[in-house]
This record gives sequence, structure tokens and C-alpha cells, in this order.
Amino acid sequence: MFVGGVLVVSSAPFIGFAFMILGIFPFIMYEFIEFDLYGGLYREGICIAGMAFGKAKPYPSVHFIYLKRNRTIYTDEGTAGISTSSFVTFDGYLRMADGYTTSLMSVGKKEKALKLLQQMAHDLQVEMRDLTEAKLL
Repeated sequence: MFVGGVLVVSSAPFIGFAFMILGIFPFIMYEFIEFDLYGGLYREGICIAGMAFGKAKPYPSVHFIYLKRNRTIYTDEGTAGISTSSFVTFDGYLRMADGYTTSLMSVGKKEKALKLLQQMAHDLQVEMRDLTEAKLL
């Protein structure tokens, strides 16, 4: 989108600059979850160029953290035919005592995911469950 904005600037400056600004957002924006254990709050939101936006909610306590194996299937259709690709990722989730679940990460290697989740479980002083042994269809 940024490159398109640069190309459009000469013919339509306003639209070109808008494309350039919107094209930068994917590189400076990300989702986050933040815990204030002493204040009893957590916040989930987005961060744009270092500024965090999100509503603080009461921290009900973490029930457990778990690791799950997920398979993603991509299908590409082109002039040469249809190709299907399958990828396995290891996703970490946090389950709160009130039933709310949020995604923490998605990693390609199980060992790396386990190491990161074990550190989070240690910091939050909760149980970590490995649910990766469940069979994928």
C-alpha cells in the first residue's frame, strides 16, 4: 500500500499520501495483553508506534496456560492449477478463571513454545498444560 501511495502522489496527492500513511500501519502496530498483578487489572488492546490503546479490566486470576497444536491449510488457485499447503503451529493460550481465553502466541516449533509458556506460567504462578498430544484430523 505504501508503494502504491508513492506512485499515486503525482496524480492525486491527497489519496497518495493517505495510502502512504495507511501502508505504514502494519509495520508499527501490534496487539498486546498486559497484566498489572499488583493493581489487580489486565489490559488487552493494540499498540501503535509505542502508544497503547485498550480498556483495563479487573483481573479475575488465571486458571491455567495451555499449549495447543493447530493445523492451518492454505489453498492457492492459479493458472497452473490448485496447490494446497498445510502448516502445523503451536499456539499458546491463557484461560482466565471467569472463562475468558486469549491467545498469547503462535510458534512453529514446540520446544520454543514450551519454553516461552513455561516462563509465563512461572511469572504468573499458574499451571501450564501441554495439549499437543491430541490427534489432528
